[in-house]
Amino acid sequence: MRLLRLLALLVVGLLAAAVVGPAGAAACPPSRQNTLRNPLVLNTADPQISYQNGFYYLLRTEGSGVSIIQSASITGLSTATPHRVWTGSADAASRCCDIWAPELHRINGKWYVYYTADDGNIDHHNMYAIEADTTDPLGTYHFKGQLSSGSFSIDGSILQQPDGSLYLLYSKADSLNVNSLVIAPMSNPWTTSGPPVALSRPTNSWETHIRPVNEGPTVLRHKGKLFIVFSVSACESPDYSLAMLTFTGSNVLDPASWTKSTTPVFTRSDTNWVFGPGHNSFFTSPDGTEIWNAYHAVTSSNGSVVGNCGGDRSTRVQKVNWNADGTPNFGVPAASWQSMPLPSGDPGAATVATGTYRLTPQNSTSTGLDVSGCTSANATAVDIATYQGLACQQWRIRYGGNGSYTITARNSGYPLGTAGCQTARASTVDVHRAQPGDCQSWYLDPVGDGSYRVTNRLTGQVLDIGGCSGVSGTRTDIWPYWAATTGTCQQWSLQRIA
Repeated sequence: MRLLRLLALLVVGLLAAAVVGPAGAAACPPSRQNTLRNPLVLNTADPQISYQNGFYYLLRTEGSGVSIIQSASITGLSTATPHRVWTGSADAASRCCDIWAPELHRINGKWYVYYTADDGNIDHHNMYAIEADTTDPLGTYHFKGQLSSGSFSIDGSILQQPDGSLYLLYSKADSLNVNSLVIAPMSNPWTTSGPPVALSRPTNSWETHIRPVNEGPTVLRHKGKLFIVFSVSACESPDYSLAMLTFTGSNVLDPASWTKSTTPVFTRSDTNWVFGPGHNSFFTSPDGTEIWNAYHAVTSSNGSVVGNCGGDRSTRVQKVNWNADGTPNFGVPAASWQSMPLPSGDPGAATVATGTYRLTPQNSTSTGLDVSGCTSANATAVDIATYQGLACQQWRIRYGGNGSYTITARNSGYPLGTAGCQTARASTVDVHRAQPGDCQSWYLDPVGDGSYRVTNRLTGQVLDIGGCSGVSGTRTDIWPYWAATTGTCQQWSLQRIA
């Protein structure tokens, strides 16, 4: 009996050791990413992200049609294949073109997409609805109806009340050609049943940068409170921002039932290199305990002030916090060097497989990340050089179990890190014997074109080519991530060798 008890204790001890490992550390580290960094998806204006039925869905302005991107993890949206569900030119000439700001909504058990389109003249924009043919939001759709008419109308979204009543929110040009925020009742998901009522007109100075604009309305609910968050000022302004209406009455069609914020509720951060944060949407975390804000913004390579209405806009996300009075606190737009925990319940994207890789900068594809002089000496600088398949140009990537990786030079076995564990911008990168801390740990975030953003865990800055030069022999450094398009000196393809 005593022998059986000893054997049982031995088995329990072995099992505990297998789970806990030395010094209480997990012997089986998590196999997926557990953090995210902005921007999340490049070249994505007017993002709408929702979480439903175990998946995130992302829609954004494409111009020629509507595509839906689906992923089980928020970080997988950058690499997931877009599913084209609607093409304007295949529909009708009157709504063929300039398709902007599509939104996906599930109403009464069916999927609908609301979008803005015109006949090739942007002044002819109006709102339209399409309905899914099946219960799959990625399936085919058919045209259901036009929801607005007359003057320039854009950025439709849906307000559904607890009693099931539906309302269309959108931005409409008035007689003075000023875009105001309006609401119209709906008799069904594709038909408005009354004239639009103006809820907000851009009259404050912070709503009129470059030109007066109220647009991009989206609904936010929390603990019985109802808000409409919308964008103000011109999209090409760095002061493009978010404002908010709070429902304080009893009739959503009564302008007096809404109170406008006295200032923007989410605006640019020069310190964090984020400008023009706007045209947002809200989504819940997978476990339903959090609400997140998805928005687009722009940045520049040196943090100088910039605004943009084009392809440089990228999708960013961050969690919404709440004030004591129940109102949302959106905080400050997160910097690209700031890592955030994934939405609660998010499984994370799969990690890069352990192996030996060539790291190729996207702006100089004939070169590769290289140990300068091909020496195996400690504290050797790292550059880019014409790729010749040498051991000093090959790197062992291994997942560290904390969301980040070690990247080790094959010729020396020394890990990549910032020289002397420096944290300043433009600090050089070298290979060095193992050092304490996180200066030799890196995040690998896919950016959607087969390449990765390589972010130093200690500094939040990315592996970058000095001066963005593509010339062989140029030293590498760390610098805040500013990439808005593909093919830059801050994005690296990983080509597995072994």
